[in-house]
Amino acid sequence: MKFILWLLLTLNSQGAVDATCVKHVVPPGYPHLARAATLQGTVTVEIDIDPDGTVTSERSSGANELLRRASEDNIAQWMFCPASGAAGSRKHSIVYIYKLQGPKEYPCDSAPIVSIDLPDSVEIVAHPLKPMP
Repeated sequence: MKFILWLLLTLNSQGAVDATCVKHVVPPGYPHLARAATLQGTVTVEIDIDPDGTVTSERSSGANELLRRASEDNIAQWMFCPASGAAGSRKHSIVYIYKLQGPKEYPCDSAPIVSIDLPDSVEIVAHPLKPMP
């Protein structure tokens, strides 16, 4: 066990392991209009991270435009750990999975369930919406 830890620390100090550390996460929601239209899908967001840990750009693909925009808006609020000795920006990819499950309900009945597997994926599960009476 000590050898494995030593090996990982050695590789990390030599730049061979690029662990993306997340410092601050803003939990995403499920866009109301997307829930009402029963939109689901997977969005991949490619980001650039400044050496200080700030997200400087987001480019998404997959799913519907509403889900892509929500994913980009969310990841822009995250903060990553500063780069250790690296100059320039870093790149990272994060997958957002939007799912609708269960019976239809009114918007205020329950909040979406968010599972975050840092630093690579986010899953947002919500009930589809009932039309308002």
